[in-house]
Amino acid sequence: MGVNERIPVDIQIVVAVVLLSDIFILAFSQTPSAVRAALGLPMLLFLPGYVLISALFPSKEDLEGLERLVLSLGLSVVIVPFFGFALNYSPWGITLAPIVIALSVYMLIMCIITIFRRHQLPEEDAFSISLTSALRAFQNERISRKSGLDRTLTIVLLFSIIVAMATLTYVLATPREGEQFTEFYMLGTNGTAADYPTTLVAGESGEVIVGVLNHEGEAVEYALELRLDNS
Repeated sequence: MGVNERIPVDIQIVVAVVLLSDIFILAFSQTPSAVRAALGLPMLLFLPGYVLISALFPSKEDLEGLERLVLSLGLSVVIVPFFGFALNYSPWGITLAPIVIALSVYMLIMCIITIFRRHQLPEEDAFSISLTSALRAFQNERISRKSGLDRTLTIVLLFSIIVAMATLTYVLATPREGEQFTEFYMLGTNGTAADYPTTLVAGESGEVIVGVLNHEGEAVEYALELRLDNS
């Protein structure tokens, strides 16, 4: 039995997404925002909960597919803030690299536990992903056994999840640009907006602090002119 045959398909996908996220989010800082969002959203909103559900419920009889989906989304919303809270009291703080690394280590550990637990079960009892069988079950058996209200609620729930994910992806991939402006200020020698030298005699020097901050969103050249008696 090869390595790929021993690792469930869904776990292979999780590991692939985690590794790609680590590479493109951490290693390549110039990765386009759309790519970072496409990899980062599953890392934050779905995979943390999914790997926990997979480790806790390795059998296909434990939960149905829709239940796994909903619980994965719900638990992810709980797990990610927990890591942020823990990192806030760590020497690394809440920054991009520690969060991505902490989540990656957690998910890889959960994947190992999932593989171990599923291999303790008979192959026909262990949960696995099969797109063909899932579509067939959705079209023929499970939906047909549900009442009209259950079918409606299931469809509404799936539609709501898809819309929420699509909306969040769009917001993160196309962030709004803030107001573009240049900030200019002049301070006295003590670093406050006071105590400026206002009267100087010949041979006397005075000092001020001049600051220019670029919030234009692009490189800008600035020229500073000093005038004495309009010259």
